Amino acid sequence: MSLSVEFSKKSVSPISIDIPVDTEFNERIRNDNEVLRIANEKLRVNAEGLRLKCEDDRCLAEKARDSNEQVRVGSELDRVSSELIRVEAECKREKAERERELAFSKVYDVVTGINSIQVMDCSYNPFKEVVVDGVCFQSSLPTIDCPQDIATIKDELVLRTNDGVDSNCDVRVVNLQGNELCSLGDVTDKLVLRNGKVFIDKRIGKIVLNGSENWKFSWQNPAVSGSKSFALEKSFFGDMLPRFLSSGTNSISNLFSSIRGTVFHLNTNSCAINVDDSLCIQIRLTKDLLNYSESNSDAEICELMKSWLSNNNLVIFYELDSPRVIDLGLIDMPMGFDGLTNCFVETGLDTSFEVSYYNRFKGQKGDCGTSVELIFASSKEEAIDLSIQYPNNVYYYI
Repeated sequence: MSLSVEFSKKSVSPISIDIPVDTEFNERIRNDNEVLRIANEKLRVNAEGLRLKCEDDRCLAEKARDSNEQVRVGSELDRVSSELIRVEAECKREKAERERELAFSKVYDVVTGINSIQVMDCSYNPFKEVVVDGVCFQSSLPTIDCPQDIATIKDELVLRTNDGVDSNCDVRVVNLQGNELCSLGDVTDKLVLRNGKVFIDKRIGKIVLNGSENWKFSWQNPAVSGSKSFALEKSFFGDMLPRFLSSGTNSISNLFSSIRGTVFHLNTNSCAINVDDSLCIQIRLTKDLLNYSESNSDAEICELMKSWLSNNNLVIFYELDSPRVIDLGLIDMPMGFDGLTNCFVETGLDTSFEVSYYNRFKGQKGDCGTSVELIFASSKEEAIDLSIQYPNNVYYYI
């Protein structure tokens, strides 16, 4: 069975529906939109204010940075200017010094003495140079049974000058900054004050052996059974190597009367320094001193030696293979007084020293043949004034 449906086309007319309008609702929506618009405008204004404030802060920071940079540049310019002034003054001083020395065949005299010196015909000027020799002093020869301390110049020393008449006094204290001034025969450390600088010309080294070192056995003579020999390697000295002599080194100690080139191969307490060998320091100590037995091992005997050395420190002063200079910084040079000056070095020991000082020269004026005094004036104007007051003198100014 089949079903068929037929559709027919018909015209459709539009339907019109009237929907009532809620005007109050639309007004509320319009008002809400306006409130939102005003709020957004306020946010935009606030954001613009923040942006402008940030821009102002950035400008202030930039100005502060520029100001700081200007201050830094100004400070750097002041520093450079001060340095240029200092260098210029130094150049003028050195030039004046050269002119003074070139103007006369002999500008200063040198006087040497022990502990005190009297300088005659001295000008009122700082000394040109002061040199103080080191000292090593022992009251008698040392032995292991009777050690002898070694006195040196250490800590500080005092340089003192006065005029010898009115007791005008000038004092300089030199801090040795942990260094010692020593001597071995004709070889001495020297403390030098020269043109406002102080330094040590170091020629003497010092070691203190207390048993903490890396000691080891050195060669043992089989025929010598009543003592043992111990050694330190050459590296122990670092760059402070001793000067090697065929007979040993120029040295002294607080325990041995002499330090040889090699230790005795006998049952005798002895000490040697030999930098021509890899074993540079050797000590031979007797069995009686260390109180060891033949049953003790080498390591045990070495420990006995270290223990003995910890209670009997060995101090050695020795001549350096290569002298060195130790800079102690700047110092005001000691003053000389016009006419006579007494100079003293205070160290607690008899100390040799010398001073180089500007003297008051005698010269000739014209062809008169009379001896006249040379006076150093501080300025050309002062020299002119003095020449008017004292026409028979010769004047030189810096």
